[in-house]
Amino acid sequence: MIRILLISCWMGILFLFTCSLRIEELVTSGVLQFRFDAQPDLSELLQSLPPNAEISFWTRKIGHAFCFFILAILLLTKYPSVHAFGISLIYAGATEILQLFFYRDGRLFDIGFDAIGIVLAIILFGKSSKVIQGNIPSKRSL
Repeated sequence: MIRILLISCWMGILFLFTCSLRIEELVTSGVLQFRFDAQPDLSELLQSLPPNAEISFWTRKIGHAFCFFILAILLLTKYPSVHAFGISLIYAGATEILQLFFYRDGRLFDIGFDAIGIVLAIILFGKSSKVIQGNIPSKRSL
């Protein structure tokens, strides 16, 4: 039950990040603002990566991967990896679409960054589980 609660809390936090008008204000000053757009331009999902992205762009993408890494780890404590992957990826897609309804940039390529975090979580969780179970020797025993 606690695992489900942790998963739900983290998904709620991601939802707040998704819908918040300015994430920077939320993180730095705790100001949470929402503005709803009933008719967003869904074609914005198809915009490509900017050719000359600044460091702040890449920092946000690392944040995407990290947030979904955490979600996948939490899901892996409760579900098999294929389910954790599916739930995480569906949630990543949903958050990108939702962003468009809250005057935020939703992009399909962001799902790719989310997927990087998800896959890393599955790989690392799988390896750590094998070490804990004794199926792969840890560095100490080598």
